[in-house]
Amino acid sequence: MHYGADPLAEDDFGRTPLDMATGKTQEFLQRYFLCIILIERWLNSVLLIPGKSTN
Repeated sequence: MHYGADPLAEDDFGRTPLDMATGKTQEFLQRYFLCIILIERWLNSVLLIPGKSTN
């Protein structure tokens, strides 16, 4: 879930907002992506979705 612009969107050159961000914006996006990854791993391990790795 996100609010506003899609953080995974790419421009015509394949750059994401994280690629172009600097300073506090870059720090925020790095934390955002880390949280998403950790939540996804936790959900996969708790729900034990068939075909998904629990690593």
